[in-house]
Amino acid sequence: MLRGSTSQLRKQVGEIKYMRQEGCTGTVCDSGEPLLLAEPQSHPKWLGRHNEFPSDQVASFLAVPILYRGKSIGAIRALRRKPENRSEERRVGKE
Repeated sequence: MLRGSTSQLRKQVGEIKYMRQEGCTGTVCDSGEPLLLAEPQSHPKWLGRHNEFPSDQVASFLAVPILYRGKSIGAIRALRRKPENRSEERRVGKE
């Protein structure tokens, strides 16, 4: 269940949810292991749902489990949008 957001998804707090093992986020919740993907669309678990922007604009995905007393109880995730132009991509890559 989405408990908080700083993006346009904040309007859907309490409504959006992933079941354990569902998609990349649910897999992180289930396994308790972090997941970092460049071009997540190529990952077999990628569903492309509940994104802050269109799935084809996602450059990378990071999800980290929230652990309580050694057990995964959720995940925090972040998406990075693809640069709008090549000069921005080069600048980001050099940082």
